[in-house]
Amino acid sequence: MKAFERIKSFAEYVGDVTRLRARRILRASDYEGPFFQESDLRDCAGISVASTRWDSVWLAVDKLKSTEPPAPPADIAGWMKTGDDPDIEPSKLGYITVNLPPEDAELFVASGRVAADDVKSPPEDEAGEDGEKPSAQVILRLSAFPELGAKVDDFIEGPWRDWAGQEQQHRRAISVYGQIVGFADAARAGAEAEPIELVWGLGGLRWDHPKLGPIDHPVIEVPLDVDKEKMSERLALRPRWQEARLAESLFDALPGEGPAKFLESESNRIAELIESGEKITPFRRESFESILRRCAEQIDIQGLYRPDGSSLSDGRQVPPEPVVSDGWEVYARPAVERPVEDSAGAKPAAAVAATQSPAEPDPAPEPSAEPPAKDEELGGEPETVAAEPGAESEPEEKPVYEASLDAAPNKEPEAEAALEAEDKPPTEETAEEEPAPDAEPKLEASKTNGKDEDASREEKRKEEEAPPTRSLPQISLSLAGPAAKSGLNKIAWRPTAIAALLVAAAGVGYYIYSTMPSKEERAEQRQQDTLAAVQESQPSSLSPRGELADYFNLTSRHTADQRADKEEAIKGEIVEWDLPVQSWSKQEDGTYRVQTSAFMDTVGTTVTLHARNDAEREYVESLDTGDWIRIKGKIQGVASYDVEIIDAIPISN
Repeated sequence: MKAFERIKSFAEYVGDVTRLRARRILRASDYEGPFFQESDLRDCAGISVASTRWDSVWLAVDKLKSTEPPAPPADIAGWMKTGDDPDIEPSKLGYITVNLPPEDAELFVASGRVAADDVKSPPEDEAGEDGEKPSAQVILRLSAFPELGAKVDDFIEGPWRDWAGQEQQHRRAISVYGQIVGFADAARAGAEAEPIELVWGLGGLRWDHPKLGPIDHPVIEVPLDVDKEKMSERLALRPRWQEARLAESLFDALPGEGPAKFLESESNRIAELIESGEKITPFRRESFESILRRCAEQIDIQGLYRPDGSSLSDGRQVPPEPVVSDGWEVYARPAVERPVEDSAGAKPAAAVAATQSPAEPDPAPEPSAEPPAKDEELGGEPETVAAEPGAESEPEEKPVYEASLDAAPNKEPEAEAALEAEDKPPTEETAEEEPAPDAEPKLEASKTNGKDEDASREEKRKEEEAPPTRSLPQISLSLAGPAAKSGLNKIAWRPTAIAALLVAAAGVGYYIYSTMPSKEERAEQRQQDTLAAVQESQPSSLSPRGELADYFNLTSRHTADQRADKEEAIKGEIVEWDLPVQSWSKQEDGTYRVQTSAFMDTVGTTVTLHARNDAEREYVESLDTGDWIRIKGKIQGVASYDVEIIDAIPISN
């Protein structure tokens, strides 16, 4: 019974875990991980939010340190209770207790600042240190010292609140930084088991659903990449806008046909927009507003679109009807798995193998005219030649490939003749006069088995029509040495030769393998050759300003076809340009990803930069936003109005 209870308890536990994993999240704040609203990230020191749609970094967070609050003046330090929390204002103390000499206490009482009851004099018979009179305990009340009270107020209103306002933003940036770094560590730890991703949610759906309860979840999700700059350790969140999608888990949870139809139609529309090069970004209303409007119209008959950035956490009551806003949020959620296909749309190898019919077994080989000798197949004793009837039997059977010093000299001409005969193609006369050796045993067998003469002739004819085969003549080789005389080479010569060949082949293979460069070394050498070729190449006269900037800017009047033709025309060009740096980050492979801005009629670029030595690395890592860099590289194409340059190297001015 106990075993049954354990099994039942385990089954209930598994069911609870399964239901917990399968539950649908209807509020983005319910995901486990960092969650930031637009109001948390706007207007905060240390946090930069992109403002234009061509910014490649949507969110940047500096690594800041908390600061200590300012110290109050010494004369009022004892009249307030302070701390290092910028959210807790210092509190004024109504009174303090001090130890004063008896004569000073009497002066305070005489001045009316201290009441006589607030002075506790020491006993007359008590002596202080070195024979001095002991101190009296005096209670000083702040109400009796208005000038000190005003000074305390001035300190709190001035230096402390100035510090608190800045420190609150610093603490917020520190918290955001820590949460994102924690997410990155968790994502690496759970990359295989439970992958998670950071997304930029755009357009909030707020709805007090009659069956599902409160809903507050973005409509569009754009996955983000997190990069940490090496020198400053600044975090840069870049969008993978090519993977922008609708929040499928949200619309799958909503009942009715409207959400399902919206999910299907808009998913296809988003895919078409991305394929055409359009970028869904929260910093360009035209890229997402039509999607949000259709969401409000299709999911429910009472749906409304209100572009006011409202969200559930602002404290307002959740509306009974679905309301879609244009606000945005950043949060972590379980990664959405996408089907993996190559560029040609080919199925994975496992799928291809599954669709193929099982391989048919190879047809059995047709039996040859004469089956090979068993000893030859297995590498055992060589075949022996049977003596013809009527001939004298030899005292010993001679092997076919016997190597002996006893070979008779008069046999050599016969052997040479046999070889010459084998080299000549068979003719009709020789075929009739001398049947093939392979055919004779079959003819003899047919006669001895009682087959009729016609069958024998037919079999003989087939053998004659078959392509001629060469059989090794029976010759004797002369090999010097006692092994040949003793006959030991009959068995040992073939395995020994094979073993020697294998050892030699292994040695050659090991030498080739040991001298060949590794895969990484070959790749590095190819990259060095490519960079050397770029450095030696004559740069094109193509300029990043003027016509090129006019083609690839957001206000360009050129059509998509014209831009595509221009992109095709500049692909592969080697250029040497001076560009304004917007940001840079170091990649895992040691290269640098430099983003330059469209500034002063200069086209925006994304540069994959290779630093070939310490000096170049130090130069690249010293660049700040607004600095200019000269690069030389190859144009790969254009993505989202930015010219992509690869195999680039820095050029010193």
